[in-house]
Amino acid sequence: MYKQTFAKTSIPVEKQIELLQQRGLRIDDLIKAKHRLNTVSYYRLSAYFKSFQISKENHNFKPNTCFDDIWHLYVFDRELRLQVLDVLERIEITLRTALSNKMSEKYGTLWYLSKQPFAAKWSSHKNSKSNTPYTHLKKDIEDICCRKKEDFIKHYYDKYNEPIYPPSWMIIECLSFGKCTSLFRNIATLEDKKAICQIFGYHPRVIESTLEAMRYTRNVCAHHARLWNRWFVYTPKHLNAFGEFKTKPRSLHEQLFIIGKLLQTISPNSLWKTRLYKLFEKYEQFPGPAMGFTNNWREDPFWEL
Repeated sequence: MYKQTFAKTSIPVEKQIELLQQRGLRIDDLIKAKHRLNTVSYYRLSAYFKSFQISKENHNFKPNTCFDDIWHLYVFDRELRLQVLDVLERIEITLRTALSNKMSEKYGTLWYLSKQPFAAKWSSHKNSKSNTPYTHLKKDIEDICCRKKEDFIKHYYDKYNEPIYPPSWMIIECLSFGKCTSLFRNIATLEDKKAICQIFGYHPRVIESTLEAMRYTRNVCAHHARLWNRWFVYTPKHLNAFGEFKTKPRSLHEQLFIIGKLLQTISPNSLWKTRLYKLFEKYEQFPGPAMGFTNNWREDPFWEL
């Protein structure tokens, strides 16, 4: 494939506004539009332009499209992302807690250093391009203990000289979500995995594939990336375990359904689904179809409030 030299240069906000107007975008308040482009980059907003443009090849906007339409979609996506991140945090913390509690009870506080609880061959995520063996995990643990960034790690070494490593409930708090899912994935026995998954109410095979999908979604949210119409690369297996649900595969709606089902077991009194429903109702131009929602999505029992 022939590659070109990138020759585009940065242009000031005033020129950005002129370019949008030349492409047919109506801007009713130039001062407000300038302020918004000074706080949210043109490039970030351009991901939201596409829904209002005639085609991928033609960057001109559809008739009667105004800057506020694009801005409202951007704000909707930001509010949606915050709500999804809120519940993913609860799922992540539940995994960390169950992982540390159950494994510590059976194998002791330093179980994460022992090879006994884990599969003989340490595996990385099946779609990962790089291998992440157990030795790499141990290096992460060494870094946590040496750098002592967290106060509780520093306190441990200020007070104790044995054991050399802190208990698992401290280390687990310092590991990334990806490393925690890797620990869970590499546990050797189904019995141990079932003990950890008891809090979720689903079989370990269901939870394992679901956590991989949640990890991807969490990273999208944590990096403030576009969420609303994203096509999700990782989709959980065994979706039928969560019940019947009408949606497009790999859509955000599918992700919301799975997240909601997990939340029902770990926090049955949560109002997250109600808040999410209200967010959809808040926006008159709710972009449901692009998110995998059917026209009669409100009739699905899952969304009954």
